[in-house]
Amino acid sequence: MYKEFVKSIKELCFPPKCSCCSIPLEDSSLGLCTQCLDSIEISSHPICSVCGRPFISKSHLDHICGECILKPPLYSIRRSPFIYKGAIKQLIISFKYFYDFRAFSVLIELFNSINFDLEVLASDIVVPVPLHIKRLRERGFNQAYLIAKRIFHNKKVDFKVLIRTIDTPHQMGLKRSLRLKNVKDAFKVIEQKKIKDKVVLVVDDVITTGATITECSKELLRAGAKEVKIFGFSQAI
Repeated sequence: MYKEFVKSIKELCFPPKCSCCSIPLEDSSLGLCTQCLDSIEISSHPICSVCGRPFISKSHLDHICGECILKPPLYSIRRSPFIYKGAIKQLIISFKYFYDFRAFSVLIELFNSINFDLEVLASDIVVPVPLHIKRLRERGFNQAYLIAKRIFHNKKVDFKVLIRTIDTPHQMGLKRSLRLKNVKDAFKVIEQKKIKDKVVLVVDDVITTGATITECSKELLRAGAKEVKIFGFSQAI
């Protein structure tokens, strides 16, 4: 009773605001206004059964896209619940670069509010895409690790298996060719016994060109992983 009273007084003095555009909220259940909620796009079926990219035509079942047929990826399956645009993009940027943990909480609430199949991503171990130690010290946290811990809380999440050996520049805004060059040979497995003959799930916040997850997959498979799967919280299309 007391907590509800305090909450009411707090909301009266400090009305809740949208986590994206900061306008006052009438309903703060998900922390976003109606307009920002409407900007969210879920990766809806049909999708490529390998890379998970949604097809423009919605008249078919899931199937392998032409790109995955012509150039099969190193990972076996990749899935992302959201498209990297609108409120999802803004929330990730706010969390990742401006240390807004309220935005992170909203992202997790949004994920929990949708029906996303995690069974296809069953694995023996979960490995977040690592930051270089210099970047980690500057930021103070690894966003991929925090996402992995919240979404795959019933799995072993290990951030010591894979490290980033090169302090690569930010990928945001770079062309595909530069992104590929940026992360080439930038990762190394340092605890091979943990992934030897195991199904490894790699977790990242945003997948754009796929350069980072390709390099992570290459190194994990080289070090003895049986199979690599990918979870990206969002994907650019």
